[in-house]
Amino acid sequence: MYKTRISAHFLDTAPTENERVVIEGWLQYYDDKDKSWKPLKGVLDFYLRNSYLGLTESNSFGRFSFSFPAPSKGSYELRIKFDGKREFEPCYKSLEFKVLEEEEKRKIMKLARNILLLLIAIMVILLLTVYFAKFR
Repeated sequence: MYKTRISAHFLDTAPTENERVVIEGWLQYYDDKDKSWKPLKGVLDFYLRNSYLGLTESNSFGRFSFSFPAPSKGSYELRIKFDGKREFEPCYKSLEFKVLEEEEKRKIMKLARNILLLLIAIMVILLLTVYFAKFR
C-alpha cells in the first residue's frame, strides 16, 4: 500500500459571510522506489464541523479545487478526506479558518494597506538618504 497525503490551503483564510470559501490543493502518494511524492487522481470529500459539504476529484496532476458559501461569523474546522483505493491508503487534512463580518475585514484590509504604504515610504526615504549622502 502506498502512503498518501493531502496538501491544501485557503485562497482567503478570513472570508466574510457573503463570500465563497475556496480551497486548493494536491493529493499525492509516496513512491518508495523513487523516494518521492507523486500526484494522485482521486475523489476527496469535504466536511465542515462533521457536516458533509460535497466532493471533488483531483486531476492527473493531483490538483484539486473546492468552494462553498461561507457560514456565519465564527471559527471553523474544514476536513478533507481521501478514502483511499486499491493500493493507496486513506488520509485526511484538517484546516481551520475564521469567517469575519464585512466591517471587520474592511478594517483589517485598511490596516494592511496602511502598513504597506508606510513600508514603501520608509524604503523611498532610505533610498533618497543613500542617494543624497553618496552624490552630495
